[in-house]
Amino acid sequence: MTNSLSFSERELKMQNQKLKDELATYEKLIHINEHDSLTGLYIKNKFFVEIQNILLKFPYKKYVFIIFDIDHFQLINTFFGIGEGDRLLIYLTDCAKEIFKDNKNAIMGRIGGDIFGVFFPLEADISLQELEETINRKTKEILNNYREDYSLEASVGVYCIEDNLESFEHIHSKVSMAIKYCKELPGVTTVFYDKSMLDLQIKKQNITNDMVRALQNEEFLVFLQPKFHLETNTVVGAEALVRWNHPTKGFISPGEFIPIFEQNGYILKVDYYVWDKACCYAAIFKKMNIKNIPVSINISRIDMKDSNLHKKLLQLVEKYEIEISDIHLEITESAYIDNTKVILNKIKELKKLGFIIEMDDFGTGYSSLNMLSEMPVDVLKLDMGFLQTYNGKKSSASVIGTVMLLANRLNLDVIAEGVETKEQVEFLKSIGCSIGQGYFFSKPIDFDTFLNLLKRNNKKIIQKDKKNITNISMDDIWLPGSELNTMFNHMFWPIAIYEYNGIDATLLRANKEFYSIFGDNSLNYNIDSESYSLLNSVKPVDFERINDLINNASENFSGFCTEIELRKCEEENYTWYSINAKVINQNSNTTTFFIMLQDISERKERDFKQLRFLDRYKFAMQLTETAIWEYDRSTNILKRVNYRTEELEIDANDVYNLVDIGYLHESSLSQLQSLIYYLKYTKDVYKNYTCEIWVKYPNDKNYWCEKITMSHYNDLNAYGTSYAINSEKIIN
Repeated sequence: MTNSLSFSERELKMQNQKLKDELATYEKLIHINEHDSLTGLYIKNKFFVEIQNILLKFPYKKYVFIIFDIDHFQLINTFFGIGEGDRLLIYLTDCAKEIFKDNKNAIMGRIGGDIFGVFFPLEADISLQELEETINRKTKEILNNYREDYSLEASVGVYCIEDNLESFEHIHSKVSMAIKYCKELPGVTTVFYDKSMLDLQIKKQNITNDMVRALQNEEFLVFLQPKFHLETNTVVGAEALVRWNHPTKGFISPGEFIPIFEQNGYILKVDYYVWDKACCYAAIFKKMNIKNIPVSINISRIDMKDSNLHKKLLQLVEKYEIEISDIHLEITESAYIDNTKVILNKIKELKKLGFIIEMDDFGTGYSSLNMLSEMPVDVLKLDMGFLQTYNGKKSSASVIGTVMLLANRLNLDVIAEGVETKEQVEFLKSIGCSIGQGYFFSKPIDFDTFLNLLKRNNKKIIQKDKKNITNISMDDIWLPGSELNTMFNHMFWPIAIYEYNGIDATLLRANKEFYSIFGDNSLNYNIDSESYSLLNSVKPVDFERINDLINNASENFSGFCTEIELRKCEEENYTWYSINAKVINQNSNTTTFFIMLQDISERKERDFKQLRFLDRYKFAMQLTETAIWEYDRSTNILKRVNYRTEELEIDANDVYNLVDIGYLHESSLSQLQSLIYYLKYTKDVYKNYTCEIWVKYPNDKNYWCEKITMSHYNDLNAYGTSYAINSEKIIN
């Protein structure tokens, strides 16, 4: 009996152990199915179910749901391999666990790829601002401490759940919306969801739904905002602006629909519609014999990427039988910064066709002054922000005055936009700005109203002719006690006044600095002093350039003429000067103009040295097969220079084109893309990155293997060299 019971007990224990083992195996399988194998966090579905259960269990407790997304995570795998990407995900998981180790009610999950979620109760004593600051600080600490040679960034969406009983699909969509907005805001790490995001999303979708019908039904109206001559208060031009007159919502602000159209690409069709109407208006002006009222049209950065832009504009000019000069092209300053090299080439192409180029919103970008020396623009539209900062103080006036001085120096016209007060008008006139646009003069108006304005306002259109010159009294210049005389004598730069009769230019007056350069023992400033010719002291090769300057000065009255250079020979040496001229008085027989000189010999010597260096450098490069590679992070342009072949410029956004044109073998596409990704997203200075690509040189039927070695020189630029490896590595 005892043995029988002992056997039963042993059998029962064995069965219990078997059940325990099976239960452990089952629980292990459940854990595997519910947890991510790499990080150990909940998988997406389990994570969402757990959150929903907690919300239902505690319907009155406040919770926060966060989604964390690593920006450009795929590049980690590209640069360092999949193993490094996995290590990063594990590192982020460990950091998150460390942060929430004391919060027993926090749960985490891996929603997908590099996207993590955290759900935790919101403490009553923590404000949303404190929460945001904590998230930003912790996120930056985690990312900055991972690797020194790679810059990591992340986007974080946060939703403080308002109703624990709402479906989790809605909760997830709201935090996803927050993270979407975060990715659209440069430099922003964290965005909290609020109801305005949903309202804006609905509004965007409604606008998107209506846009095609709106264009078909001509709901888009093209208004004209006049440009006024500040001295004469006459209309001298107009800007074409689009307005949307919705059949049920009324007028929709361009600030609402333009950004949406730029995102979905519909702006191309709307812009063309506006251009067509503007050209039609210009044709009507021509038929009505209304002259010198050009219409400006806006060219967006999206339009600038259109390879057929110039063809479309020319087709409209031909369609309405107008002159190219009747249409001005306004290109916003931010478009120039977007891709400087490409935009520069596009503008040169348009300007070569004869279009007048206006830089709109001047002063809003970061590279205005640098760009002006390169961009072939004709007109600066002074951004209204400059005028808003003008408050009568000397510092504010100095900024605007400097812009005008710079424009005059570069021979550019200036239009001040956003003019709203009489005080602003008077100030602009005092610094030489002649054209204004803004609500002080007129808001944007429909075409019929604009025509009526022209009839009332422009009985006589002011043109650039000799009658508009404001003559300076010559007596004031020579009168010993006059302010002009005192100013003339004490000018720091060499200045002089010449009289031109159509054949000869004769010196009438010069200051001491001028005479000290060209030599004259007599400093007699009497107008009856002996005539003095500037051409007596310069090389004959510059005679024609001087004559051209004089003729140009006689025909242009709005500002200084284009700067030219003249050479003064002193024994065996040359002294280089820049010379500018401006008409100050004119009658039927003679023109009197003011000139100013500036010694540029030091600059010219630097230029000559640089040219000599470049010549030697090019000669040396021609003796080798080595090519120089340059990368500019700001423009994302990769450039290859070999002085035996043509220079190659690669837009990193379109490397596939190299395969299409036959330069790059398709098998090398990924290697070149990896090189560009490395240069764009890493920040190691002087750390080499090497790759091999197959390329075909001009007039060569074979692809050759070229080894490229590049490294960063600074935050924006990288340089390197390449050369053909050997004759055995060849693809026919």
